[in-house]
Amino acid sequence: MPVTEVLFAAALALLGVPLLLSRSGRRIGAAERTRLMAVSLGAGVVFLELSLALTALPTVLRVFHLSGLASVCERLVGPVFGGGQIVGGVALVLALLLPASAIMTSLKCRTRQERLRADPWVGTHRPYGKHELVVLPSAAMVAISVPGRPGQVILSQGLLDALTPAELDAVIRHEGAHLDFRHSRYLLLAAVVQCTVGWFPMVRRCVCCLRLSVEEWADAIAVRDLGTSRPVVDALRSFVFASLSPRVASFSAAETIGERLEALEHGEPRKAPLARLMAYSLVVLLSLGAGGSLVTWAAHARELAAMTPYCPL
Repeated sequence: MPVTEVLFAAALALLGVPLLLSRSGRRIGAAERTRLMAVSLGAGVVFLELSLALTALPTVLRVFHLSGLASVCERLVGPVFGGGQIVGGVALVLALLLPASAIMTSLKCRTRQERLRADPWVGTHRPYGKHELVVLPSAAMVAISVPGRPGQVILSQGLLDALTPAELDAVIRHEGAHLDFRHSRYLLLAAVVQCTVGWFPMVRRCVCCLRLSVEEWADAIAVRDLGTSRPVVDALRSFVFASLSPRVASFSAAETIGERLEALEHGEPRKAPLARLMAYSLVVLLSLGAGGSLVTWAAHARELAAMTPYCPL
């Protein structure tokens, strides 16, 4: 099978792993499941970009009037969807758009986070471990965590009035877990993947799986610290509101509440070595398959580079 087809197939499979983990990976803890999903999505995007770049390479060479070298390159990397100038041109456009979209999304997310930070003169601020607890004078139901130095757990007065002390403690611990374990990195990855390859319906669902897993991770930390899941469950049932942004951690993002309540009712999954082994093996095998094809291509490319001076143009 040509290198580009191997890379493309491996990329699509890796991008779909989070969906598989969300259905059959409940026997894996939320923290480990989240990390596996993140690695799989990140690797999938990288291999997809490499596949597009290699597919576009012959077209780029022909633009510079290196037709002989382009023909050798086509035989080396193999065609995708029949190859040809049209496929190469589309691949070139996509190969340029993917990193550009990723950079723009990263910048927008960081700008959004900065705007959400509460200035010292807004609301009341007090230390909360390594972070800062901020209470806004608002009747709206707000509970978010904003990374930074220091990180901020932002609550509203309306939330404080609506919850019992035990429920409020659960919310604060949940948001503190987002900051302690730097969950903003996973949400940033989710936003980048959705923006770059979200035109695949499967990928959009996998991004939702990653966001849900992040929230379940924070729930698990709050349950561990409290010794019981009841306050977290009660807090979730007390109010439902949409997150300010899918790129910002929010205690009760509406799209995750049902699944989180179900996970809390079932409790922490029992240790399942076989499930963990299968999940890790799948990600590793797909990555090795794509990486092996790249190594093979690199070896052939070295031979090609040696032949370049004699290659007819």
